[in-house]
Amino acid sequence: MISQQPNLGTNIIKFCGEFIEFTLETSERNCEAFLRTNINQSKKRNFEIIQKVEKGILPLSNDWSDIPMQKITAKKFRVNIPLMEVGNFEAKAFIKLFDGEIKWPDGSNTKIKVEPILTIVGNTIYNAFVRVFGEAKFKGTVHSTDKNHLEILDEKGYTVLPPSGKFRDLINQLDFIIGNLRCRIIQLLPIHPTPSTYARMGRFGSPFASLNLFDVDPALAVFDKKTTPLDQFRELVGAVHYRNALIFLDIPINHTGWASTLQNHHPEWFIKNENNDEFKSPGAWGIVWEDLSKLDYKNKDLWIYMADMFLFWCRNGVDGFRCDAGYKIPSQVWQYIIAKVRLEYPNTIFLLEGLGGDPLITEELIELSGMNWAYSEIFQCHDYKSIENYLPYSINISSSKGNLIHFAETHDNNRLAETSDIFAKLRIGICSLTCTNGAFGFSNGVEWLAKEKINVHNAHSLNWDSENNLIDWIKRINTIIQIHPSFYPESTITIVPTNIKNLLSIMRKSKNNKDQLLIFFNLDTKNCLRLNDYEKEFSHNLIDGRKEIKYLNPGETICLSNNQKWIQEINNCLKNSFSSLSYIDHHLVSFKILQITEYYDLSRKSDNEIFLNDPYNYLIKLVGFYNIVTWKNPEDLKRNIMLPIDNILFLQSKNKFSAQIKYGEKTIKHEDSIQTNKGDHVIIFLPHQDIEMNLKYYLHLNFHEEKKSVFKNSDITFLSNSTSLSLPSIYRTSKSQKYNQLAICTNYISSLIQLRSSWGILQSKYDGLMHANLNREYPSERHILLTRCRCWILHNGFSTKLDSVNQTHFGKLKSGEIMWHFNVPIGQGEVVPISIFIKLHENENAIEIKFKRDFKSSNLEELEDNDAIKLIIRLDIENRNSHHISKINDQVKDLWISKIQASDCGFIFNPEENRKLNVRLDKSNFINEPEWYYNIKHDEDIERSIDGYSDLFSPGYFETSLIGGDIRRLFANVNCSEQLFEEVDYCDNPIKLSEVLLNSIKSFIVKRDNCKSIIAGYPWFLDWGRDSLISLRGIIAADLLNDAEDIIIQYLSFEENGTIPNMIRGMDSNNRETSDAPLWLFVACNDFIDKTNKKFLTKKCRKRKIIEILESIAINYIEGTSNGIKMENKTGLIFSPSHFTWMDTNYPACTPREGFPIEIQALWYFALSFLYNNTKNEKWLHLSNKVKKYIYKFYIIRNENNLYLADNISTSNECTPFKGKVDDALRCNQLFAITLGVIDDKKLIEQILISCERLLVPGAIRSLADKNLTYSEKIYHDKNLFSSAERPYKGIYTGDEDTQRKPAYHNGTAWTWPFPSYIEALLICYGKEASSKAMALLNSSIGLFENKCLGHIPEILDGDLPHSPKGCHAQSWGSSEFFRILKFLEKINLK
Repeated sequence: MISQQPNLGTNIIKFCGEFIEFTLETSERNCEAFLRTNINQSKKRNFEIIQKVEKGILPLSNDWSDIPMQKITAKKFRVNIPLMEVGNFEAKAFIKLFDGEIKWPDGSNTKIKVEPILTIVGNTIYNAFVRVFGEAKFKGTVHSTDKNHLEILDEKGYTVLPPSGKFRDLINQLDFIIGNLRCRIIQLLPIHPTPSTYARMGRFGSPFASLNLFDVDPALAVFDKKTTPLDQFRELVGAVHYRNALIFLDIPINHTGWASTLQNHHPEWFIKNENNDEFKSPGAWGIVWEDLSKLDYKNKDLWIYMADMFLFWCRNGVDGFRCDAGYKIPSQVWQYIIAKVRLEYPNTIFLLEGLGGDPLITEELIELSGMNWAYSEIFQCHDYKSIENYLPYSINISSSKGNLIHFAETHDNNRLAETSDIFAKLRIGICSLTCTNGAFGFSNGVEWLAKEKINVHNAHSLNWDSENNLIDWIKRINTIIQIHPSFYPESTITIVPTNIKNLLSIMRKSKNNKDQLLIFFNLDTKNCLRLNDYEKEFSHNLIDGRKEIKYLNPGETICLSNNQKWIQEINNCLKNSFSSLSYIDHHLVSFKILQITEYYDLSRKSDNEIFLNDPYNYLIKLVGFYNIVTWKNPEDLKRNIMLPIDNILFLQSKNKFSAQIKYGEKTIKHEDSIQTNKGDHVIIFLPHQDIEMNLKYYLHLNFHEEKKSVFKNSDITFLSNSTSLSLPSIYRTSKSQKYNQLAICTNYISSLIQLRSSWGILQSKYDGLMHANLNREYPSERHILLTRCRCWILHNGFSTKLDSVNQTHFGKLKSGEIMWHFNVPIGQGEVVPISIFIKLHENENAIEIKFKRDFKSSNLEELEDNDAIKLIIRLDIENRNSHHISKINDQVKDLWISKIQASDCGFIFNPEENRKLNVRLDKSNFINEPEWYYNIKHDEDIERSIDGYSDLFSPGYFETSLIGGDIRRLFANVNCSEQLFEEVDYCDNPIKLSEVLLNSIKSFIVKRDNCKSIIAGYPWFLDWGRDSLISLRGIIAADLLNDAEDIIIQYLSFEENGTIPNMIRGMDSNNRETSDAPLWLFVACNDFIDKTNKKFLTKKCRKRKIIEILESIAINYIEGTSNGIKMENKTGLIFSPSHFTWMDTNYPACTPREGFPIEIQALWYFALSFLYNNTKNEKWLHLSNKVKKYIYKFYIIRNENNLYLADNISTSNECTPFKGKVDDALRCNQLFAITLGVIDDKKLIEQILISCERLLVPGAIRSLADKNLTYSEKIYHDKNLFSSAERPYKGIYTGDEDTQRKPAYHNGTAWTWPFPSYIEALLICYGKEASSKAMALLNSSIGLFENKCLGHIPEILDGDLPHSPKGCHAQSWGSSEFFRILKFLEKINLK
């Protein structure tokens, strides 16, 4: 024998967040037990339903699985399952014997329906007809004095439409409806456009004759050119949600109005009569609605259309739908529609209107199709017998298959007050106090005792503001059914028999039987009734507080409680307007905690108050900071959210809001905010398992205000934590990429090629085929002589230019070549495949351009290989410094033409004695035909507010013939002989990220005399001290130790009295305005000896040991350097002059940071620790400890809820830190205090990481947080204030250098090189626990390698969305630091 509880064959209704326990008892001893179920797998089930309809894929029941049951005794098993998803589920337990035999108990599956938490209680519905909420609500739309005039106009064929109520009129009444009446659900009659001239019923036309289910009737909107009618509907939605209520739409999907959009475009989706010559109209109760056309659901395209329509309204904030005549739609249609909606909006409510239909159909639909609720027919039960017969049925269905909503009155029925005021009050009492889960509704006007029936074709009076009304009655009744436990789930409702005619007695008991109500209704509206004795414990009348009631007045309702406290509870509620239901709020918080603990497999907790006091810190303690990403409104609206796929997204706002993670129109996840005990609102998105990494997602936010919604979007990037990402070597050319991408080639003498993805396009003066370094010994300013190449294909008199129209691919190959591919149309429907490859010689100012006609592929449009084409090539040249532009006048023209020496296959351009361009194309003819090009626009330069127009000169063109497989090579060189280029095999395979980084790092290492140096960035920087020494860390991590040693010695050799050059131009090293570059030497040396040994420190550099040079730097810092750097004796901290840090804009100094900047102190501490570790001189240890002490003393500050480090103690050279001002700017510089070891308190490190998180953008970190400052420093230029001193953040780096770009450069612009330091600090704090998050953050940089300069990281990004790359296209320290932290992470993972 095998038995199961809950009993097999039963139907159960539960709510999300609850648990369901299954037990199994068996006579078998040696066995295991399992529960076979699809509980919590509604997403899988819904997906299979959708796939079957849309793609014809048969369901595979992937939602079913076997869950092991825990053995309690030898013959008893148990499993307790949390209910995490809305949906209809089944379950059945079985045993498995040790021989593998499976035995099942007798009976069908147990069915479990899981409903949304928001519907657990208090489902009070107000049915609103927007049309009547204007002036019509008082006396109707048509005044009696106008009736005769209207009849005359009607007879003459005029269409007269009186003013309609508007959405904004209804908004103005929400405080009354929701706040005063305490109705939680606003259910609107249809709001779609209706026929107004033809097929019109009544004065306005029927709202059920919808012309477009995707649209809003403009008559319901105010003419406001700032909005659309749909916007005004959204205002209503926002206003309802602001008040913690829900909004339902009435959707008639059985039919449309005649001449609807759907009928015009898809007449085949409609049913016609038997003769197939007329559209069929639907009907009910013997009535045919001639203005309607009935839909035919045999067509599955109609199913898809309707599902999309429901989703459209969900996406506009609708919480549920009344499905008009829904019983006439096949069950499988509803299954599909509801499955499609629930994949995006699982909490959506579907209310079936089945009135007039077969009750069995209603039961089937709410049990099997996914429908939540249906209409009860209690409103039609007026006498004791009919109530006695119907109410137990309604209770049974509501507690097992789906709630039957007790409407006291609907728009289809006569008004209650038309019978009498007493009757109206009685019917409200009966329908409300006998409902399940507080599911009670009524039509607008019931509260005002309106007597005119709701005619949906017109707009009759609601008797609004009548002194005689039921307002107090309704709000008290609503309060009772919202807060009393006998209206909560699993309470019981029974009819208590009486021997008194017309006396209806109801007993309600809460789930635990503790709270009970005894309710009496006098069904006689004309006579009093005497009550028999009833149990004395029921002595507290919740209606009016009376005790010992002996008589019931005509139509009177009394509600007696067994607990006096409920009188006080109800009265307390009624003192205030409705705001929310604490029972629902409690369950929502409990469910969120349950979701978190279940996802992370933690012990189940009930910590609601702890959570509500501080949900963020609650999460940190539960799952760790490294598993959370935070977003705050409004400061993060301009920041891309980087969300590792395994991280929680924590959203925070001062206002109530909802959020959706979306891809296009599709909603991936949707959440509503929870209000904390501090009054702010939070949303917690758990990790989503089905994210496709290559899609563009965004966060759609809806901030609810009193009379409207404010919508905002914020980008969100899901991050992979994969350790094996690769980058494509070639990219398909698209409109979005044509001008954004570029590629560079560099060499050992710092020459450069920079070319755009779109062939022949120039976007900047730095674009060019060859930036030649005319000084072979060291990096110097480059010169451009060869700028652009343009090509044409000629065939049978048809000429086509190679350009972005026929370009198909662009990329940079593993071999280092830049590559373009074209399919060039040549007339008569034929194309020719052409590929172009460009590479730079590794040691000379020389390039090779290879033109290849590819062999014919399987593409039938391609020209046969043996059919020759002619290739025309024009080179555009000039003679300028790469930072300048060419302006050609007559004098220049004459000079340049005179400097051309043409030959049969090329030319020489020798504009000056020290520069000579030599160009040759093999197997070609060169035709000397000069052309001049003026005012070529450079958009990128114009954006930077520099001269964006230049001129070019073309001395002539090359001409050569090509058949399939032919290659022509063009060689160009400056000041050298023609070079040989090694032929490499073509390979367009993806390149591993680590290899891309290594190639990038190597591209910046150049020759400087007999040593090496590092180019800070291409295309305009040369070698900078600070940048080089920071870049060294990645070079060392890459095991390029010979290069690293050369570079370290190079910079040590520049040391003079504790200083080294900040910037080197040629051989000029006099710019020593840097307080950090000398200190970065200590870091580089430490990294180097970690890879090698300490013997390096004893090597000689210009007659001094390396350790002696390093000590010289420290001693000079202590005593004071010639350029103003000096240690403050009492604290040991280092004073830094204005603009001496990496935030070094000058003239004006927009981030002067004069005083004691935090990263200078961190570097100083590291230098002192290094000296102690390598000399064992105690003075360095003593001094380092002093520095650490005062860093902790001066720099720790609190802002909002978190600690972080002050960016600077601002002071002049004469002041000490004790007299300085604390600069509370939140910047990334404090991270170096962690990575360089001075901050080692784990709690403080975590606080710093939390604070700095708001600075992060994909692949970069903002230089300043977008927030107000306590300390402000006013920066002037030409007597004008640059920006707000209190909020200097600037998120866009564009415009004029001195007045726009400089103020933004370090005040909001995001930088790539410090970004890896955040990841390093994360790993220092948490170690291997944070490795997944660290890898994901590193992977956020992937787009930077692709979206601008292929294979390189840009210098900076805009701090604001969309975080466009700016500054240098390829920056050394960005790639270097990325690589270093990648290696650091690998090391962490090996521990």
